[in-house]
Amino acid sequence: MNARFWPMAVALAGLFGCVGAGGGGGGSDGGAACTPGRVEACPCAGGGMSVQTCGDDGRFGACECEGGEGGMGGQGGEGGMGGEGGMGGQGGMGGQPVDCNTLCADVGACFADSPRCPDFSRAQPLVTACLNACEAGRLNARDFDGCPAVLDALLAEPAVALLCGAVDAGAACFDADGTHGFCAGANECNGQRAEGNCLPGLVCCTGLACATGDGREGICIGRLACRGDTEPGACPGGAEISCCIEQTPGGGPCAINGDCISDACAAEGGEFYAPGGFCLQACAGDVDCPGGRCIRSGGGFLCVEGCPDGECRDGWTCRPRVRLNQAGAEETLDVCLPDCRFVGCSNGMICDNDTGRCEAVEPFDPGECRYPCGAQEDCIEGRCVRRDGSCGTTYHCAVGYECEAGRCAPGEFLPCTPANGGPECGADQVCVPSGDGAGVCLNGCAADLDCGIDQTCQALLPGVPNFCYYVFCAPNQLYGACDIGGLPGTCRPLQGDETRGLCRHAGRAAEGAICDAQADARIALQAGRVCGTGGICFGDTDDPLDPNNAGNGRGVCQQICDPRGNDCGAGEACIHFGAVDDPDTAVDEEFNLGLCQAFDCLLANGDCPPGRTCRALSLLNREGLCELVGPIPIGGSCSDASDCDADAICLNGGSGPVCMRLCDIDDAPECPLGQTCIAGNIGWEVNVCY
Repeated sequence: MNARFWPMAVALAGLFGCVGAGGGGGGSDGGAACTPGRVEACPCAGGGMSVQTCGDDGRFGACECEGGEGGMGGQGGEGGMGGEGGMGGQGGMGGQPVDCNTLCADVGACFADSPRCPDFSRAQPLVTACLNACEAGRLNARDFDGCPAVLDALLAEPAVALLCGAVDAGAACFDADGTHGFCAGANECNGQRAEGNCLPGLVCCTGLACATGDGREGICIGRLACRGDTEPGACPGGAEISCCIEQTPGGGPCAINGDCISDACAAEGGEFYAPGGFCLQACAGDVDCPGGRCIRSGGGFLCVEGCPDGECRDGWTCRPRVRLNQAGAEETLDVCLPDCRFVGCSNGMICDNDTGRCEAVEPFDPGECRYPCGAQEDCIEGRCVRRDGSCGTTYHCAVGYECEAGRCAPGEFLPCTPANGGPECGADQVCVPSGDGAGVCLNGCAADLDCGIDQTCQALLPGVPNFCYYVFCAPNQLYGACDIGGLPGTCRPLQGDETRGLCRHAGRAAEGAICDAQADARIALQAGRVCGTGGICFGDTDDPLDPNNAGNGRGVCQQICDPRGNDCGAGEACIHFGAVDDPDTAVDEEFNLGLCQAFDCLLANGDCPPGRTCRALSLLNREGLCELVGPIPIGGSCSDASDCDADAICLNGGSGPVCMRLCDIDDAPECPLGQTCIAGNIGWEVNVCY
């Protein structure tokens, strides 16, 4: 008997006393009449308690003691408990009755200590269900030998099981592993049969396949348990059971829009080029991202998968990202971001081919060879030229030559002499006259695909074989669409020439999409990584001269614009990334190329919150972005603007890069004693104290 029931039994014994000789106790040989099936407690010889059951004849049977002889009392009341020499004699401990109230008194405590009945707040209904079963004779007192036995006996009662959270046939259930299904008879389940939270005699039927009316395949589970799209009526069971087509939360893999809860999939090879696809889900916080994280992306926030264990799906790598929490403090999260060996890196970063992580690009002195020269290589005009004429990239060839099939060969626009057939040119090149008896080597061709990116095969000069050359576009096409060999293109401006532009191949990647500046829009599998009409791939860090270039660099498609105006959308400005003309030189350096970019502050205007400062998007514009204040004070050495304190920029003042204070020439500039607010360079909107 459960020890929890002892206090009640002892209390009852004290209340009713002991029945001696000739008493009215319920002994098996002399007890009073009882209701068949009634169970009461009785003492055993040598101590302890057990139970006796009322038989069909209306009399209690023997006390069910282990190995004991005799019932409660001896002949005529002479015996004690058991046979001879029991607890003795006259007036021994009689069979005080313990009814169903006693048996069920502590059932709530049993359930409270067990996970088998999670809703133990229903203790009183459980006691009532126990009493009903006991009074109906469906419970045997021997079942109550300890809490596990109590639970086994009571959970076989449907009323009790329902109170504990069990469900009936046709209702939603889940098995021990948390897999969802529905309750059914074992012979009625065509799926996998598992122990679950179903009523006795039923199984939790999981994994039952189903199909929707439009042919989509799913699994039969409870409608509320479905993380995706549901269709009722396609499954057995009750009204709450539906055919569930699982969908992926934000940040997860996908192939089509319908795979995602958000109904928005950036498929692999599409405009966003996400490995394995990426479910696009805007968010305001982690609560919007089941199992994931909400991080800033571009001008908004997106759900991404978290990686607390450091693991991500193929094509993605676990990286730390900093964000502001609800209290406004910075916190670092581990999230899954695209592996740069698949999608490359953003501006100012380069891909580590061992880890798949983007690392900051090491600055170099452009006056020297930017990459180390190896044995048998000489640094000549910024290139490590190999002495044997071999090459891995054009970096190993002298200026004017290109690497072709591992050997240095004459490059495009290498000077040649048309009069003698242009022996300076390569075997597949044409020496094209350029005037005054001079010429340049250009690649010969028979069709457009024989030419490089942004070129077509053209017959421009009489008597000269076809050669690869660029297609020019009209002034009214600048920054917009043009035609290049029958394919869509973008008309980009030329430096120092406002009468025409250069038509460059356009692809399918939309504004804001990941792009590859080396991709060829003429190749179907690469067109999704080439920016569409009016766009340019900004930030691709690939250097074709890099001997170790793996082509992993990526940028972002941004709309080009005329920086002399502003044809950009709301919240954007046309940021000047070209050049202005220096009137003191004979060359026209003007190059009016701008990009539409979002901004949230103006330089030295106090627009940013504490701890952040406005960083210029371009030295030719005042528009910028609020970024974290750097640790380097004014005058300290720096390598990047992000190193500097508030309202400062990293510029070379003549003795190396230092943090210089920003100022406004036109608005009462404040500079330290002995310094003056000056324009950094011709056309710059960035003014500094110097």
